[in-house]
Amino acid sequence: MARARLRWGLPDVALAWLAGILASLFALPLADPNVSTADQPVRFIIAALLLQNLGIVLALMLISDRKGQRSLGRDFGLVWPFDRIGPGAVLGWIGIGAGLSIVASVLLKPIADLANLKDSAQEVSKTVERAGGPGLVLLMLGVVLVAPIVEELLFRGALLRALQRRFTVPVAVLCSAAVFAGVHVVGDPGSYYVVPGLLLLGLVSGYQASKTGDLSRSVMLHLGFNLLSALSLVLK
Repeated sequence: MARARLRWGLPDVALAWLAGILASLFALPLADPNVSTADQPVRFIIAALLLQNLGIVLALMLISDRKGQRSLGRDFGLVWPFDRIGPGAVLGWIGIGAGLSIVASVLLKPIADLANLKDSAQEVSKTVERAGGPGLVLLMLGVVLVAPIVEELLFRGALLRALQRRFTVPVAVLCSAAVFAGVHVVGDPGSYYVVPGLLLLGLVSGYQASKTGDLSRSVMLHLGFNLLSALSLVLK
C-alpha cells in the first residue's frame, strides 16, 4: 500500500499554536480587569488553560483531516500508552519525568537565587492557594494531565515531525525543545529562568519520540515532570 502523502508542515504547527492562543481569549469575560495578572480569579486561569489546549487539539484534528491521514496517531504519534508499554514502564517513565524535574530544580536554584526570582514562584503559589476544592482539582488536572498530552502532541508530535522532514534528527530535537521552552515564557518574560529546565525536558522527550515514533514515553515524562512541580506547590 502506498504511503499517504502528508501536506501539513511547520506553518500548520504555528497555526495550531495560534489557535490555542485565540481560543484562550474566550476566557477573558471571567477575568477581573481591576487586578494584576498574578491575582486573576482561578476560574479565569482554569478556563484559559483548558480553552487553549482545546483550541490546539481541534486545530490539529482539522489539519490531520484536511492535510494528513485523518488520525492523530498516524499523523502525530498520539497513542494510548498502555498499547506500547506496560503498566510498570508507564510508572517508570513518570518517575523519570519527576527525576528530571528534580534535576532542573537543583540546576536552576543558583540562577533563581542570584537573580532574586522568588516573586515569580510566589505568584504561582498564590494561584494554587486561591484554588481550593473543585478549583484546585481542575487546576491540577489541567497542569498534570491535559497540558502534558496536548503539549507533547503539538511539540513532539506535530512540530518535531515537521522539523524531521527538513533537518537531521538531532537538529530537529534541539529545535523543537528550544521552541517548547521559549513559548512558555512568551506571555511571562519574568519566568525566563525556567527555560533550561524546560529545554532539558524537551530534549529527553524529543529523543524518545524520535526514537520510538510515538508519544507514549514523552507524555509520561512530561506528566511526571509537571506532577512533581504541582505537588511541590500544593504541599508548600
